[in-house]
Order: sequence, then structure tokens, then C-alpha cells
Amino acid sequence: MSVGGLKKILVIDHSSLNRLQAKLVLEKHGFVVLELDNANDYFRSLWNYTDVGLILLDFIHMPGLSGVDVLKRMQEYSCNAWPPVIIVSSNPDAQMVASTIELGARDCLIKPFNEDDLCQRVQRHFGRIKEFFAGKQLWSINLTSKGCALGNGVAVTDGNNVAGGTSRFYFTGYCNLRSDPVSARLNVTLLAPGQSSFGPAFNSYHVVMHGSPHKDEFVLFGHMEEQPENQLTSVMKKLADL
Repeated sequence: MSVGGLKKILVIDHSSLNRLQAKLVLEKHGFVVLELDNANDYFRSLWNYTDVGLILLDFIHMPGLSGVDVLKRMQEYSCNAWPPVIIVSSNPDAQMVASTIELGARDCLIKPFNEDDLCQRVQRHFGRIKEFFAGKQLWSINLTSKGCALGNGVAVTDGNNVAGGTSRFYFTGYCNLRSDPVSARLNVTLLAPGQSSFGPAFNSYHVVMHGSPHKDEFVLFGHMEEQPENQLTSVMKKLADL
């Protein structure tokens, strides 16, 4: 049986053997398989997985967040368009399956996988992302680096997309302000060629940031992806719903 297409699936499982088994089966049927050994890294870098069409999630034996924790977080921040989740467990019972379905999982699989069963369930649920309308919002931003001001400006968020700028530069990218931890990955471009706050070589660069929500204000800490020693802080305050 072939599911076909270069489509991405994320396997989150503490066991490298279980990840390998899923990877070998799914790649044979045309999928691109990404792997994580814990769910914390998924939430820290959501922008790396925006095109994932399905998650295979270990239910219990993971460091940090468990499968239940992941489903509860997705439910809590339901304004994000989360990919469908299939829970995997070596010893599922009826109560466990019912509780995970109630929390938003689409299905449950027993480890080790049966190839046909795995592919049938993946085909059934792949790409059925529940879209939520989060609305557009206007934010003020204040950027500093090691105590030096980089500029004040505004940003507009629309779902997980963000765009904005100051008098010196503009940026576009991904920002999940409706999750915890908050995270962002931005492509920053100077409005006019010249010397940026990080030196003349950086007329365009990428920034990754993390923080925690606090009502309608966020403080994000991050660094330049190209040179992590170049650090910066962003304070964002909500101005209006658009």
C-alpha cells in the first residue's frame, strides 16, 4: 500500500528504535519523517514544523512533557492550527485511549507498529489540521541589545504570522504568541544598506526568540541565528485587535 507524496510527519518518541521503525515504514510509502526524542523541543521551535501534516506522539515514556501534557497544551492554546496527533503506546487500555481522544488525539497505535495498520491510520488522518480563526492584532515593540536601544516600532500578528518594523528595519516571520513558551523566528532586513546594530556585515539576518506570556505583554529573549553571541530582547505590548 502506498500513501504517496513528499509529505512530512513528525515522530516524537524517546526510543530511537521506535523512531527508526516508524521512519523506515513511512519513508517507504513516500513520507518525509522528522524526529524528536522529546516534546519540549517541539514547542521551543514550532516554526520548524509548520508544514508537518501529522504527529506520532509517544504517550508516556518521554523526558519533560508527556503525551498528555502535549495534548493539554494544544487544547489550551487551541487558536493554533495544530497538526493531527496519533498517540502511540506499547500498552494502551480503553481508558487511556478514551482520555487521549477526549484531549484531541485522532487515534491510538500499539508499539511495535504493524506496517499496514500504521499506514492506514496515517492516511486516514494526515493533513486534517483544525483551522482556528485567531484574528489580527497590533503590537508595539521595543528592541534592545545588551542595554543599547535597537528601536521602537509596531508589529501585526495574524495567526502564527508576524510582520512589522521600526524606522531602521522591517521583519517578517513566525510567532506563536498563543502558546507557552512563546517563540518566534524572524527575518530582519535593513530599510537602507549600511551598518546594522550588529555591524556592517548584517544587512539581513535571522533572529530566534523565546519568552513567556503575561496578560497582554511579552518579553522575548533571543539571539541572531548566524551569530548567537549577538543577543537581543523584545518587549511586545498589545495595542488593539484588528
